[in-house]
Amino acid sequence: MENIMLTIKYVMFLTIMISVFVGVWIVVGRGLFDTMRWLLRGKGATLGSLLDEVMAHPGGETLQACIQCGTCTGSCPAVNEMQFSPRMVNAMVKAGLRDEVLSSNSMWMCLSCYLCTERCPRGVKVTDIMYALKRLAIRHNGDNYWAPAPVLERTFVDCVNLTGRLTEIGLTGGYYWRTNPFKALTMIPMGLKLLSHHRLPLVPSRVEGMRGLRAMIRKAQSLEMEQSQQPLPVPVA
Repeated sequence: MENIMLTIKYVMFLTIMISVFVGVWIVVGRGLFDTMRWLLRGKGATLGSLLDEVMAHPGGETLQACIQCGTCTGSCPAVNEMQFSPRMVNAMVKAGLRDEVLSSNSMWMCLSCYLCTERCPRGVKVTDIMYALKRLAIRHNGDNYWAPAPVLERTFVDCVNLTGRLTEIGLTGGYYWRTNPFKALTMIPMGLKLLSHHRLPLVPSRVEGMRGLRAMIRKAQSLEMEQSQQPLPVPVA
């Protein structure tokens, strides 16, 4: 019995140490670099109108066709979790309410189910507009930078950049160490259950061709940076 208890304590200690190591690597290493890069680029391009910035993204030009019928809101399965419904978001973007829109959680609650886009009688690509608002929120706004959804997306990219695939310890460890470190400790019992069923690899495996994958991620990030520095197109009257 004593041997079993010692083994359990050893496994718990090992799991905690690995979680701490992965979490510190993602938060201090990748997270610090990500934060510094965001702080530097936040002072880049001159802000134009919110509508013009949204329309500069693919699909954003369809926003002008919105007639505020509310079909998107009635179709959205996540509308109850949003601060502003899709219909309200469209109206607020047109009204230029930048801070209110970009600091809300509405675009982060989008499930990308495309029901709103498919059912819109005017062909407004509401889902693409939500993606545009996510990019603009990260690029220009600091209020929701450490909100759960943006942190999860950045941790996702960090995990892929590190090993080429998602790992349970890397994703959950990185996410909770960035948002609520104490929550990570409460996940230990679940981790032990997964470990006992061989469902939790302690050492993440890397995919082949990591050099090429990282080059693709760096290229995508550089293109995003270049786009953020470009002047907005002047709308034709």
